[in-house]
Amino acid sequence: MARRCEGCGAAVPWGTPQCLQCGARTVWWRALSGFGILVGVGTALVVAIVIARVWLLEPPPAVQMQQRIGDFLARAGEEPLLHGRIAGAGRCREPAGAMCVQVTAEFAALAPAEQKRIAAAIEAAWAGTPVRLVSSDGRIIEEVSP
Repeated sequence: MARRCEGCGAAVPWGTPQCLQCGARTVWWRALSGFGILVGVGTALVVAIVIARVWLLEPPPAVQMQQRIGDFLARAGEEPLLHGRIAGAGRCREPAGAMCVQVTAEFAALAPAEQKRIAAAIEAAWAGTPVRLVSSDGRIIEEVSP
């Protein structure tokens, strides 16, 4: 059984996208093409929103903290006072929001005055964030408050 063309009334076999007599598109063909346009516009809108979210809005706090940790470790590797005395850094479990900076055994071997100087340099790098110094075996050495 064939469908009827809306343009000329001729029989249109199933599966053909247009009338064989006049070339008019079938109703389903027009509906599917309209649906494809809607899907394309919707996809473009979602992509634009995601790009705007990534570029315009501030990253989440966890991402910002990871970036600060990476920057701190890069600076610590270049600064002569901290070079070789910082083993790593990360967020502390307790208290929440504090930074734990792990120092090397070389730090523990320094005189207390030199340790205080290095602790002050670490405090300056983390201005506004509580810092805890952690020994190479995982014990808390000193808490440096901003």
